[in-house]
Amino acid sequence: MTAQCRVPCYHNATVRRRILAVEPGVNQQTGASLRVGGLLDRLHGPFEVHRITLQELCEGFSPRSPVPERWRFVMGTPAWATSFQARDLRHIHRRLGDHLKGHDLLWLAHGSTAAKLGLDRRAELGVPVILDAYDLLWTALERRIRASVGRAGLRGRRAAMEVTRACRFERRLYGAADQIWVCSELDRRRLVDPQLGPGPAEQNVRVVPNFFPGPDSDPMAVDPPGAEHGPTERPIVFVGTMGYYPNRQGMEWFMEEVWPRVIDRRPSARLWVVGGWPAWAEPGPSYEQPGVEVRGFVEDLDGVWRRAAALVCPLQIGSGTRIKILEAWSHRVPVVSTSVGIEGLEARSGMEARVADDPNEQADALVELLEDPEQRERLATGGYHLWRERYTLDRVAPAAIEGCRSMFETG
Repeated sequence: MTAQCRVPCYHNATVRRRILAVEPGVNQQTGASLRVGGLLDRLHGPFEVHRITLQELCEGFSPRSPVPERWRFVMGTPAWATSFQARDLRHIHRRLGDHLKGHDLLWLAHGSTAAKLGLDRRAELGVPVILDAYDLLWTALERRIRASVGRAGLRGRRAAMEVTRACRFERRLYGAADQIWVCSELDRRRLVDPQLGPGPAEQNVRVVPNFFPGPDSDPMAVDPPGAEHGPTERPIVFVGTMGYYPNRQGMEWFMEEVWPRVIDRRPSARLWVVGGWPAWAEPGPSYEQPGVEVRGFVEDLDGVWRRAAALVCPLQIGSGTRIKILEAWSHRVPVVSTSVGIEGLEARSGMEARVADDPNEQADALVELLEDPEQRERLATGGYHLWRERYTLDRVAPAAIEGCRSMFETG
């Protein structure tokens, strides 16, 4: 039985172009859910948007790799690129075609959705396709392999070959879409780089940045010089789900390499680790250090941000841009990040954030922020203004709306 769109259709007297949006569904990370939901809500105004999850669309079929497991390395099919058997995929494409009747555009969230639907092997759908590729997955794979395997020896060479093949697979997949959205100019340049082989045409790739809607009211400037905050020191915070490997790996590095240096220089320092942990992962011994409080999932993050002295974003791997940084800026909380953690955001070290990859330098940056209210205020204000100018939903939504309109004008 064909699955039904889970969001009802809305009609008014003015005929609007109709978009069918396919979302990954319940397994999305929090940041991805915020992006997808926010963009689709804004598109459902100038357009009529119907939403369906990938699980609903593919109900009754089990995905598997398009090539046997033992050949995946040779064929260059990355682990996330599971699709369906050709026979099942034909049924799914027919089901998708039924949903597309009366629609003018197909919008897909994330490269894994495009891979599972076999976008590069699809029959003619009769409508243009927009793919929101808010992560470049081969970039994340390259960094993860570099961190765990390295580049030397046979394993390193094999890993480098796998990254190259995964890059070619992803670029070929994205090239089957009529328009691709990425979340930064850096990702756009990576995706259209001709030295990486065939891929999307440059004119088909648009930057639709990540965003954070922001608090309901304009937050007061944090920690003005001379302000008092009670007997306990305001905490440094990390915010992020620990089911997401780059968060977990980055915090393991931070707890082992950076936090001991912070405590050595400022014994009164406090750290809150905020975010849910999956059942199969628990905080290790490195979290049992002075000043550390693992708070787990917190419903009211506004309360966390009001208390925070700074956000630390110690990510070493991953791709896209970090919404946790935008959220901190929206609450006027200063940010200390690695270069990977803040890449893709147009921040300048010392102006909107402190950027440090070396453990000693990152510890120095955090201690200086704890001891210098004026520096905290300067960074918090710089980050807040950058967020207001470029990374609110009001600033980002016009790029998404214009991208859809351009498909109707050319199609």
